[in-house]
Amino acid sequence: MCSLWIPSSPPKLPAALWMVNITDETRPIPVSCFQLPELVGIETPLMTACHQPVETITGNEVPAAWFANGLRVIDIANPPVDEAGRMVDAGVPAGAERVCSNDVYVDHRGLIYLIDRNRGLSILERV
Repeated sequence: MCSLWIPSSPPKLPAALWMVNITDETRPIPVSCFQLPELVGIETPLMTACHQPVETITGNEVPAAWFANGLRVIDIANPPVDEAGRMVDAGVPAGAERVCSNDVYVDHRGLIYLIDRNRGLSILERV
């Protein structure tokens, strides 16, 4: 006989982005992990995790939409990975409680397109 124990509340894991070596796709190997410095060691509030890293990686910097924590650019050149840049507060529009970065795309020129559920589209250029 089998039994399944389900806790009354699921465990809350810290929000993180993992870098995994999949040279052999049947044996993924974790290489590094990135967490927002301001969230390390605390229970991650809802809607503050990494939502969507850019889908096509063309260099050593990976932009990631991080919900209420805006856009984070992660440097993956030399693990452990680290933050290379960010755009966190471009202003919360009237009627919204916070930033809600949802999707990110980078075009052939390096322009970063960030969609926020409340603010709409922002087009950013790395300087």
